Amino acid sequence: MAVSGNRRGEIGIGLLGCGVVGSAVARALARHAGVIGRHAGSLPVIRAVAVRNVRKRRDVPVAADLFSGDAWQVATRPDVDVVVEVIGGLDPAGDAIEAALRAGKHVVTANKELLAHQFAKLHDCAAASGRLLLFEAAVMAGTPAVSTVRSLAGDRIRKLQGVLNGTSNFCLHRMQAGLTLAEAVAQAQARGYAERDPSADIEGRDAAAKLAILAAVAFGRPASLDEVTVTGITRLRHADLVTAASQGQAVRLVAEARDEDGRISATVAPAFLDSSHPLASVRGHHNGLLVDADLAGQLFIQGPGAGGDATASAILTDIVRAARPCGSR
Repeated sequence: MAVSGNRRGEIGIGLLGCGVVGSAVARALARHAGVIGRHAGSLPVIRAVAVRNVRKRRDVPVAADLFSGDAWQVATRPDVDVVVEVIGGLDPAGDAIEAALRAGKHVVTANKELLAHQFAKLHDCAAASGRLLLFEAAVMAGTPAVSTVRSLAGDRIRKLQGVLNGTSNFCLHRMQAGLTLAEAVAQAQARGYAERDPSADIEGRDAAAKLAILAAVAFGRPASLDEVTVTGITRLRHADLVTAASQGQAVRLVAEARDEDGRISATVAPAFLDSSHPLASVRGHHNGLLVDADLAGQLFIQGPGAGGDATASAILTDIVRAARPCGSR
């Protein structure tokens, strides 16, 4: 079901969160409004933005009186058609998304943690409400990993393999050049590729959450995080990385999921790859995904896996999907 489009050909947007990604979305909506209008048939208009601190000054093209401290109120406004959630975490994002769906809004989210923990619950809520829950930005940012997997809905996907965390990939790349893990993490933080606390990245939990989401889409049923066996990069010996580099091998944190007779087998662990392996070409902070399907064979995509603009690109694409009539999505 499309958005109402009954307000002079506008798509009412309720934005939850205005940090790095939320600000990028707000700027992109203003910059690409015409592009969205041509593809969706309606112009996007931000109706309200939920933030923790309404007094904080922000460099975004949004009027000050549109900021609110109440995410639930923004998510359920009558003049909002699509709710874009970029708060992150489980609370209050989960309750706000549920409220939006029950209020008849489509939801676009980049929240990999929430989806990994509550995929089935939110999917069922969207289905019961006749609304769309869209999350292209939750995996590999602007690189269309979710769309690629969805495009094979008529095929049988046998296996997914991916480099799904840019921070760990950057660190491994630098470690193979001779740096220690601590030195590589410091460089990643200096370049904006790593958070102040990089533990979720280097311990593999971030990649596991993304893998659980992709597995749910690929295999038609939720993959619990408890089903993912996770080993990060913290236990790698520096000497092993240097030796691998001298032998022409690439070390990558590989997330892999298989459908084994109705049971999902999923792992995240460092792997020593020959230079001919597609994932060996994924360098620096980029991500990559290799999909193995019965009919299509092997498909491989790679690109930036993080960043405000890259994530905003995926979010805007999902807004267009939500705004289009059912038959044209």
